[in-house]
Amino acid sequence: MLDSAVAKYRLLDFVELLFGFSALGALGLGIYELAQASGYSTLGYWVVVLSGVLLATLLKLFKLRKVAEMRLKVFSKWFHAFTDTLRNGYYHLMRLDGGGDLTAAMVVEAARETCQTAVDLVSTLLSESTDETVCVSIKYFPPQPDGTPGPEAPDDHVLATLVRSRNSDPARVGHNLMRVGDNTGFRLLVTYQYNQIWAENLESMGEEMKREGLGPFLTTNPNWRSFYRSFITVPIRINRTLLRAERAGVGYHILGLLCADTLSTSAWRGDELPAYSNLLKAFADALYIYLEKVDYSLTKLSRSEGQTPNA
Repeated sequence: MLDSAVAKYRLLDFVELLFGFSALGALGLGIYELAQASGYSTLGYWVVVLSGVLLATLLKLFKLRKVAEMRLKVFSKWFHAFTDTLRNGYYHLMRLDGGGDLTAAMVVEAARETCQTAVDLVSTLLSESTDETVCVSIKYFPPQPDGTPGPEAPDDHVLATLVRSRNSDPARVGHNLMRVGDNTGFRLLVTYQYNQIWAENLESMGEEMKREGLGPFLTTNPNWRSFYRSFITVPIRINRTLLRAERAGVGYHILGLLCADTLSTSAWRGDELPAYSNLLKAFADALYIYLEKVDYSLTKLSRSEGQTPNA
């Protein structure tokens, strides 16, 4: 599917370029003829010029319509597949729980399978929309080994990667713990509860931060340049005023982060970043519903079994 979409985009680009050169050549000939002569010959050249410009304009409009059509098809197909995956995963857990057959191991396995499919679908949608390879992952807060509450300071909380899209470099796969305070993006989202964090070009953004006296942009991966140079990360969260009494309060209840990154610095340009960020937020909102069900099920099982689930 991705190769087919890319081929269509490139064919339209080639045809547009061909007509563009033709129109430019006709315009040049018309200007030359106007300078050298007059009469019917000049009029003929200007007819050619205007015809070429008209054809190039019509082709541009056709291309814009086809691009919009292809993007709509890409979005609708993969977004529906994503929501379908989460819906099925949610009710699968409910069915097992209702039958009394649910165990912590089953919840963890089901969550990993569902979330793996979900990030693969998001990655496919973003890759087809941008014509670049975009990798997607979900970060989550692993439970404390002894079941005790986590640190009070948000900076001291740790994140781990739950799943990563299959198009990611194998060297990135792992379960390393990442302290929130050691990563500028994580800190802005978790500690300061930003709505999103993005960088069209992380290298340039880091240099700009240094010039403005804000310090370097910290990451928890010292080899990040080998894996990504541009990213968008959004929180998987909900306003606490909407939660049950035991979780109610001020601010947001954050279950994790949804991260999209790419080695390309042209996958999403400045004017497109807000749109892609909102798209990721839509995915994150749906993920919250599913992951909250997973979290609730694990908490319920751990209390009944007196154990801490190893998510």
